Amino acid sequence: MYSFIIKQKNILLSIYMIFIIWIIVLLLTMLTSCSNITSNRANTTPTLNNRINTTYTKSSPKGNQTASSSKSNVTETVIIEPKVVDERKIVDLPKFPERIKNRDEILPTGWSMLDILENDFNNDGLLDIVGVVEHTFKEDEMYPRILFVYMNNGNGFNRNVINQYIIRNRDEGGVMGDPYQELTAHKNTFTTHAFGGSAWKWNENYTFNYKDGEWFLLYKENTYGYGPYETSYSYDDYKVGLGKRRYTENSPDKENRGKLEFTVKLNSQPLLMDFAYNNCFTERIKAPEIKSLSYNEEIPHFKGDIPTLHTSNISFHNKDYIVYWINQSNEVAYLGIYNYAKKHLQMIARHSAYDNGINISGNDFKIYKNRLYFQEEITKLVDVRKDGEVKKKSEIVGVQLVSMNLDGSDKKVVFKADRKNYIKNEILDDYLEYLTLEYEITGDEIIVKVFCGDIYPYYRMCLDGGNKKMIGSVPKGEW
Repeated sequence: MYSFIIKQKNILLSIYMIFIIWIIVLLLTMLTSCSNITSNRANTTPTLNNRINTTYTKSSPKGNQTASSSKSNVTETVIIEPKVVDERKIVDLPKFPERIKNRDEILPTGWSMLDILENDFNNDGLLDIVGVVEHTFKEDEMYPRILFVYMNNGNGFNRNVINQYIIRNRDEGGVMGDPYQELTAHKNTFTTHAFGGSAWKWNENYTFNYKDGEWFLLYKENTYGYGPYETSYSYDDYKVGLGKRRYTENSPDKENRGKLEFTVKLNSQPLLMDFAYNNCFTERIKAPEIKSLSYNEEIPHFKGDIPTLHTSNISFHNKDYIVYWINQSNEVAYLGIYNYAKKHLQMIARHSAYDNGINISGNDFKIYKNRLYFQEEITKLVDVRKDGEVKKKSEIVGVQLVSMNLDGSDKKVVFKADRKNYIKNEILDDYLEYLTLEYEITGDEIIVKVFCGDIYPYYRMCLDGGNKKMIGSVPKGEW
């Protein structure tokens, strides 16, 4: 009898142990599933610094997630953490008094006067003041030099302009050192001056005039060249609405260097504030606050986290938008546009050389009349014979200027230049020479320069590429 009871207890104990093991296995399975879900979300969720909401649709039949649209029926909200940082901490601007009795009251605490002069800008017979203040330089912080204008009211001065983007800082002159040169003033204008570079030198002069209670850009002059030899010169005169362009062959020892001169139409006279922001270095732009992120339809989402966004990702900026060029790998990159008003970052394009043989230069973007312009490089795998052996190499066989709406729609090729010495399936004896283009948009026209071969041609065309005409050309030169 005792033996029977023992057996019964052992059977019950075995059943109990089996039940416990089954519960443990079930719990482990559930935890693994949750972990996989979390991992999958982490792999498709970008990181930025503020927690923000973004909306996605369910996965498409192809396996790629697509951005939500008005046609979507099922959406899911994912919390992401975008991170945008400054390479150097950009300090907040000091407070400048609205009214002062004399010029000694202008200086904020910790700042010093770099330059100051008097001039009657509004023709009221009273001397106004314009100048520049600066802060002690620090490696890990950005203290911009600040331009100021105070207007004389007869019993003191009223603050008129405070701008941190026009005047170059001491570390923005290259090997030549501090680029700053003293302000000058004449009648109702003042002019900023800067000079820098190394063997290749640049010079810039910007003149602003006061009219109808506002400051506008009046003249813009830029020179670039090797030593004393000028290779490019531009001068914009908003008084007459025309700009001069002059390009010279890069051969300083040549007696009669090739030269091309022409004029361009200008847009309306820009406000000082707008010109200053559009013209400043990306390092001056504070990291924006991103509250939402979206992808255009049919664009695969970023694999893993979006890299930290900083000034090296900025390809263009103005007071309304930032164009971000974000690399996922050496061959895959995303194009995003940040909207300041909405604090929204939208991925409008994904480019992969593996997919279609098209790469994009990340530093040649412009926004003009609510369209985005940029250069694409057309690449092909070509056979190159080197050291008696034929190898495949990716080479640029063409370049094109394209434009699209700011939401990524209506993409068009505006201008295209093919490499003349490239023949399909031909074995090359050497790598193909450099090919790229430069362009300027002004007065509803585009000026394009093609760099390739011994002659650099220049073209003029409408915004859509129509009515294309060759302006002329400049020899490549000896450099």
